[in-house]
Amino acid sequence: MSFDAIVIGAGHNGLVVANYLAKAKLKVLVVERRSTLGGCCTTEELIPNAPGFKVNGGAIDHILIQRTPIIQELELDSFGLKYVSIEPMFEVPFEDGSVLRFYKDLKKTIQEISRFSKRDAERYSKLVEEWSHEEALLERLMLNPPPKISELLGIGGLKAIFKPSMLSTLPEAARVDFNSMVRTVVMSANQLLNEEFEDDHTKVALSSIFSLIFSTMPPSLPSSGLMAIMHTMLYKTGLKRPIGGSGALIDALVSSLRAKGG
Repeated sequence: MSFDAIVIGAGHNGLVVANYLAKAKLKVLVVERRSTLGGCCTTEELIPNAPGFKVNGGAIDHILIQRTPIIQELELDSFGLKYVSIEPMFEVPFEDGSVLRFYKDLKKTIQEISRFSKRDAERYSKLVEEWSHEEALLERLMLNPPPKISELLGIGGLKAIFKPSMLSTLPEAARVDFNSMVRTVVMSANQLLNEEFEDDHTKVALSSIFSLIFSTMPPSLPSSGLMAIMHTMLYKTGLKRPIGGSGALIDALVSSLRAKGG
């Protein structure tokens, strides 16, 4: 038996790629070492003393996929994928007994922060507006074909991403201060938070949220300032989780792929 494409690894990324290849009428095979599909996006029995009780093995909240056309283009809802919105999106408790909540409604979040620091609330409001424009640009670039690897090598790599010919077609670019954006991206998130905010509740809450959303990038790491920009997508789509756990996304992707002959 022959195939046009073989995808190694049945994680969510591999299954998405396989679906698009199959949608393009290619004959696709996906191979996976584990008996459970999904990679870091599984819902399975992981507690030996609790048979039948399933937990998410990795991902819990599905954020970035909500900013892509994947769910719609692959019609995953027709394969049983349903999401519920979490509100408030985050609740960060502190040792002093207080709680700082973050809502999809930015105004409500600003009101929450103002209970701890009016200055931080005003500053966060302005920064979210600035970061939101930058996130929109990065989002558009993310959905465009990437530059060639040869263009990304060396000092001029960033210019390959933000080249004028590409930016001229993106209306989001007109609202972005690139000097400020690059500075934010190369900083650590903790350094950024310490520079911009005065109250520890604000700093700790945002640092915690960044760490939860981007678990592979600790906020002390240089370049983790990118998380500040990217977290603003929460105010556009909210925080969503699939009914039945993260494995529901994998089940839908597998069913979709099989329906396409993969």
